[in-house]
Amino acid sequence: MFGTIAWTVTSRLAIAASWLPRPVYFRLLSYVLQPALRWARGEAGGGESVRPAPQRADRDVPQPAAAIEQSAPVAAPPPLKTVARALVIDGFTPMPDRDAASNDIYWFMRILLGLGYEVTFVPAFATAHAGRYTEDLRALGIVCPVAPALASARDFVAVHGGTFDLIALYRITVAEGLIDVARKSAPNAKVIFNAVDLHFLRDQRQAELNGQLHAFVEARRREPQELRVIRAADAAVLLSDFEYDYVGRHAPDARRFFIPLALPVPGRLAPYEGRAGVLFVGGFGHAPNVDAVRFLCGAIWPRVRRLLPGARLFVAGADPPGEIAAFHMPAEGVEILGHVEDLTDLYRTVRVAVAPLRFGAGLKGKVVASLAVGLPCVVTSIAAEGMPDGGADAIAVADDADGFARAIAEIHADPDRWYRMSDAGVAHARANFSIETITGEVRKLLESLGLPHGSDTLRVRDR
Repeated sequence: MFGTIAWTVTSRLAIAASWLPRPVYFRLLSYVLQPALRWARGEAGGGESVRPAPQRADRDVPQPAAAIEQSAPVAAPPPLKTVARALVIDGFTPMPDRDAASNDIYWFMRILLGLGYEVTFVPAFATAHAGRYTEDLRALGIVCPVAPALASARDFVAVHGGTFDLIALYRITVAEGLIDVARKSAPNAKVIFNAVDLHFLRDQRQAELNGQLHAFVEARRREPQELRVIRAADAAVLLSDFEYDYVGRHAPDARRFFIPLALPVPGRLAPYEGRAGVLFVGGFGHAPNVDAVRFLCGAIWPRVRRLLPGARLFVAGADPPGEIAAFHMPAEGVEILGHVEDLTDLYRTVRVAVAPLRFGAGLKGKVVASLAVGLPCVVTSIAAEGMPDGGADAIAVADDADGFARAIAEIHADPDRWYRMSDAGVAHARANFSIETITGEVRKLLESLGLPHGSDTLRVRDR
């Protein structure tokens, strides 16, 4: 309680002090506010450096976060008569087997194809050919210019933007550098900004968890920049209903749409009987996942093993750093698997998925993916945030290590509860995240913008 009060006081003082000359501000943080906060939290030392960090254009670019679908070569759909042209831009070529946002972008483009659009994809931060990921998009009929012909996304928009009816920009790190040139070069195009998540909100929460006053101040300063882009777009797409409401309160003049993640919903892959174990999915270039596994393996899992001796935990995700790899102790039931290209076998054989996130933003792909395959999920409040209404029966929520461990053990040992949660999860996923449902939401979005929105017969199919 005292630590919470200390954070409230020191963070407000830090925000106020940020308007002082920078040398005075950094001295005040270094020698007064940050030490006082560490003392109040009972921290012996450490804490953040408050030296101004060098600014990089890609400072907030999220790395692959959660594998939720196998990516394999796919056949191009039958040709449709083109009704409009769409340009989609993200930081990197989508990798649907490594990252929830990539999976969502991939399906957004497939939906547009099914609605008769000619779709072009341009990566803003890595213009080189991305191997099979580029080829998979081209196999669908998506136009994918790459280096050296593609010099930069900005140049592409400046030269070709006016030939498109729709320009979709993903993430603030992309949109903040392109929305103005899109407006100038393509005055007749409709511009959609898909936030993926509110980056400033994620960074604020990380700073608060870690007691980093300067990082908190910098995140607060980025909030108006992100809201400016949301206002500047013809439509802002929010994946989380929490963030949809947040933007409504803080940018009421923005034209916003709540469209959750899209993914195929195969339903329950196997019965309760014959399953065992617990699964975490999340790539480790994404800071919330590193912290979540640290919390999971360090605090939650020892409690689970006391309740379920012999239980096994599988941690799947690309690029685990040394501190995460060090948790690999099969004798203690922990297996750090690294990147798993196809999660089907794990989804079919474990009993419980977990998402012990302590900070983050947006809708959590790992949670949505577990519901889609009928796998009960234990989550924190942060991981549950943003879920559409009606999903309470599909997840169990706990924020402390004891409660989280108890929820895992109870679901793992109770087939009746497991089946109730499994059925509820599949139903919730089909109602809110299926390709058919999201296709309907995209059509409403396009219709509201005065753009073609397809015929009654769509060529969008789960593969």
